[in-house]
Amino acid sequence: MLCLSDSIRHDDPAVQQLLRTIEEAHTLTQLVTAVWPLARVLALHIVESVLAERAQLPIAWPPCPTCGTPLRSKGFAQRELTSLFGPIRWRRRVGRCPDGCCIPRSRWTTASPKTCPRSFYRSILLV
Repeated sequence: MLCLSDSIRHDDPAVQQLLRTIEEAHTLTQLVTAVWPLARVLALHIVESVLAERAQLPIAWPPCPTCGTPLRSKGFAQRELTSLFGPIRWRRRVGRCPDGCCIPRSRWTTASPKTCPRSFYRSILLV
């Protein structure tokens, strides 16, 4: 715990209070109760960091389900999901048809296993 404590302590001032609460816990119940908020904060930081990193990876866009033209990136869209650890916020790539085909929003913001190769679906699902 000391290495972890030392490495996070300088990262975020809000985490310092959580670490102090853990250090001040006398009973097992107090310790477990004090660790949970820190675990949530760490999990959120890790998940958001991994998603941000994956969003920067290049993507081979699938063809438009309407006309067959390869979709093109239209930048990033803000996403949010409420998880067990709290709200997770990230940005993900958005692709649309360059010919302006009417693709339902669910098709151009979220890849579907029916319209995309398995590897593409896996990469978009995680981004």
